[in-house]
Amino acid sequence: MSKPRAGLAVVVPGALLLACLTAQAAEPAKASPAERQSAEQIAAAIVRTAKAVDLKDIEALAREMPSFAVQVYHLAGRTCLNKGQPARAVQMYRQALRVDPEDTNTVEALAEAQLATGQTTEAMATWRSLAATTNDLGMRIRYAAFLDRAGAGDAAIDLMRTLVKEWPQQASLRYWIADAYVRQGKPTEAARELREMLKAFPEEAAEISRRLGSAAPSGAVTGQKRVSSGDKEDRQ
Repeated sequence: MSKPRAGLAVVVPGALLLACLTAQAAEPAKASPAERQSAEQIAAAIVRTAKAVDLKDIEALAREMPSFAVQVYHLAGRTCLNKGQPARAVQMYRQALRVDPEDTNTVEALAEAQLATGQTTEAMATWRSLAATTNDLGMRIRYAAFLDRAGAGDAAIDLMRTLVKEWPQQASLRYWIADAYVRQGKPTEAARELREMLKAFPEEAAEISRRLGSAAPSGAVTGQKRVSSGDKEDRQ
């Protein structure tokens, strides 16, 4: 086990450093969940005490904690984003992916950092490469949300419609589409989506009625028949 390099721009109390090196001794695969959490908390504490989030300094820290290098880079990237330094965050996340190219959390974080730097095309390509490898509903919803934030609202809605076909019982997907139309300033489309949704989810009548009433400011959907719980009862 190597000793900490002198001059590392990180202030590490002796007890914390000892705990860090002790945690490093255990292989991640053999470490208990509690040990892993402890090591990650240690890494987070070290990154937070950095005088400056510099790539060389973080690389040195990662070498001191090779078993938790991904966490170190990831935490450094998050710190850079919080400090308004997205370009440095991109550097950190790329380093993390060199250590573990399969870490999906890092891929997502890299895309967010790229978007924050204005690299919209690169950010979308990064997320697309990840989304293409999974059928996980949660991840694909996050991809749609990312597309929406990146200014590709229509693509986000198209993706959510695909998910609706695959998971037709998920009412939240239809609500997401209606909300996306509201964000785009398309209250008519939002109202139409909600009415179509009612056919598949009559038990959602009260919530759909509420949303129809607030789908757009200044009553943009005024004149459209509102759905109420009473309507639901009439149909039954």
